[in-house]
Amino acid sequence: MEDTVKLLDEITVDNVKKQIADGWTSSFFIAEHIIGDAIWECLPDWDRKIITARVHRVIRENKLL
Repeated sequence: MEDTVKLLDEITVDNVKKQIADGWTSSFFIAEHIIGDAIWECLPDWDRKIITARVHRVIRENKLL
């Protein structure tokens, strides 16, 4: 869980905006590309859901999509 908390720090408005600018519109894919494919594949499903939820919250709170 500690590793997931560290990864959550990567979910910033700027990082999300960069992924949206690259054409990603799904919270799941935005999260995957921010974290990185190799790390994403190693995460348990629950951690992926937590990170994806954070991305979704950033998108909604900042009206990015």
